[in-house]
Amino acid sequence: MRSRFLSLSAAALCVVAMVAMSFPTGPGAAARATEAPAVAPPVAAGDRFGVAASHIKWQEPESAARELEAVADAGIAWIRIDFAWCDLETTQGNWDFARMDRVVDEASSNGSRILGILGAAPSWANGGLAWNYPPTNIDAWRNYVATVAGHFRERVSAWEIWNEENISQFWMPYPNADKYVALLGVASAAIRPVDPEVKVVMGGVAGLGSDFLDACLKRGAADYVDAIAYHPYPETLTFGNYRPQEKACRDLVGFVRQLIGKYSSRPIEIWVTELGWTTSALAPPGVDMETQADHVLRSFINDADTEVRVLIWYNLYDEQQNAWNPEQNYGLLGHDFKPKPSYQYFQGFQRAFGASLPCEIDGMQMSCSRPSSLEAHSFSLPDGSYLLAVWKSDDVGDLLEISSIRRIVSADMVDLETGVARSSILPGETSDTGALRLTIGKEPVVLRIVAGPPEAPPVPPPVAGPGNMLADICALLRALLGVILGCGTR
Repeated sequence: MRSRFLSLSAAALCVVAMVAMSFPTGPGAAARATEAPAVAPPVAAGDRFGVAASHIKWQEPESAARELEAVADAGIAWIRIDFAWCDLETTQGNWDFARMDRVVDEASSNGSRILGILGAAPSWANGGLAWNYPPTNIDAWRNYVATVAGHFRERVSAWEIWNEENISQFWMPYPNADKYVALLGVASAAIRPVDPEVKVVMGGVAGLGSDFLDACLKRGAADYVDAIAYHPYPETLTFGNYRPQEKACRDLVGFVRQLIGKYSSRPIEIWVTELGWTTSALAPPGVDMETQADHVLRSFINDADTEVRVLIWYNLYDEQQNAWNPEQNYGLLGHDFKPKPSYQYFQGFQRAFGASLPCEIDGMQMSCSRPSSLEAHSFSLPDGSYLLAVWKSDDVGDLLEISSIRRIVSADMVDLETGVARSSILPGETSDTGALRLTIGKEPVVLRIVAGPPEAPPVPPPVAGPGNMLADICALLRALLGVILGCGTR
């Protein structure tokens, strides 16, 4: 369901980048501070990240089972799956849920929550056109949504209404906010009665799609949904820049929150329902597998430190074997199901950060030669310890010094693949001042830190006051009197 690289013009990409730059935030808590309606309390990181397996229903049962087993083994919370109308009701009134039932039941039994995509009209419902033309038979659309939501009641956790409806690749002949919001309203009204607990998510827009998103919100989209979604692939933030662009991503979260607040006071969540890097041999956009892994971890840590409620990595599995096709190489698993390093980093992230919440570590200070590119994100764990993740957004190595007014009892380096501490660093071993010194760069360094209470400041000597001065004078007078009396007796 990924929109391809040429779907957005260079001009549109620059506009998105300008929007992002107009809402500056800093790493960490600064990214969470926005003047906006109240949002839900933070959720542990492990419950916020998922993976797309859009076409898993077309896999042979053995292949689909291997995909779902990989999701479970990595502890991945969410799986995004396509429930295309044209596949489920090929002719009006004739439903086929066999494949979807198998996939949904197996995913649910593994503990995964499902984000289902509703859309892709059959030709009989849109005037004989292709799947990416919206339906013209609105009664049939309403029935499709209600039938699918009712059939999968309490088995699907959220429904996303269409996908990338702001580009013509997915909404022909051209995007139309009025028609989309009308379709969204019908879908929401059809879902609520049959499954009141399920979440309704606006279809993730390609890039940010700020003008389209604004137009939809202006037409009341926030009244119909629990979450707004977008797809911030790196090439949609800055043309030709395929790094994670952490600050721009934080800026987008703040921008979307302010845009929602412009039209609604409801506590709408912010979701990223696609993000990824391809390992295609065609570079750009292709990156090597180690870089893809670094970008997985950097993106997840960065977004875990914002209010993004759910982030879906695109994609789980390389469905075809074609090294030169960018679309076929976004997977965490290769076509042979062999895990890429990105899968191992996803697994390590879930294990290390799964129970964590974003926080600030009081009294901790960091310095390096280029602080403008320093990414530093801290999280608290239930046992009272902290995770600190640091790297350089410009990918260039640097020496980082970490000091603290709190005594650092231990600082353990976390293995990025397993999520488990592998070695200890003691304060003073690497610095005469007792600070920690680390070489950081493109790949995150993650420390698990146990910190003691703030060290008490030295107690100052007592200051002479009126009471102390009087006592000193009395003592002096007694001494003088003793001397006088002593002289008189001799």
